[in-house]
Amino acid sequence: MRIGRSPPWTRSHDARRGLQVRACVFHVRSMRLGGAVAHAPVTSHAELESLFRRGGSAVDALKKHAKALRSLPVAELRSPTVALVGAPNVGKSSLIRLLSSGTPIVANYPFTTRGVAMGHVISADGTYRAVLTDTPGVLLRPDEARNRMERLTLAVLAFLPCGVMFVLDASGGCGVSLADQLTIRSELRTRFPDKPWLDVLSKWDLVQGGQAAFADDVAVLPDQVHAGALRVSVTSGLGNDQLREQVQELLLKSVALTASL
Repeated sequence: MRIGRSPPWTRSHDARRGLQVRACVFHVRSMRLGGAVAHAPVTSHAELESLFRRGGSAVDALKKHAKALRSLPVAELRSPTVALVGAPNVGKSSLIRLLSSGTPIVANYPFTTRGVAMGHVISADGTYRAVLTDTPGVLLRPDEARNRMERLTLAVLAFLPCGVMFVLDASGGCGVSLADQLTIRSELRTRFPDKPWLDVLSKWDLVQGGQAAFADDVAVLPDQVHAGALRVSVTSGLGNDQLREQVQELLLKSVALTASL
């Protein structure tokens, strides 16, 4: 005994089986009667049409689910991948738009990115297609206090063979202090020490223009970040060409991760 409405795939299957049975009945009846009786096929067509109308809602529901599934991002485990990671609203989505075919939502509020968004980029020599992944922002707090979106980002780093572009908002406009962003970076770098890594200081035009909210923090960046991080600005174009080159190098390092699968 079934309680409640059965799922659309079950109802669709029942409708399909019903159509098959009616079609068999129609075929047998036509073979027996030949062409002498004209009313029998009309009755059978009406039965088939009635059955299809009854099962049509299940077919429509299946089409809706199929459309939703097609919209979900697919992890391409054999393609070199770089995940953009950082605190909320640091500019990851803008960088995805700059560097790849991805078109994530860009807005000036935290947790704009609520899921994983992917864009594609062709390698410099044109020999392979790579993936850039936009991830939800991560806050400075223990794992047990993280929301679903933050846990999704950690799952990407834990299970997807990828390099990491860690994005820091040097202007402080994201609402998370640069000191907290650096602590998040340190924790993730320690947790995933084998990931190819690139640090990016975004919105650097605001720092140059004296608009940084945490100017003192920028002055005392840790040596490993200060020496290796790229200073970029999507708005002014600062460092964008160099960033594209560095992304290609990071993707090359990520090739070894996919080769081991």
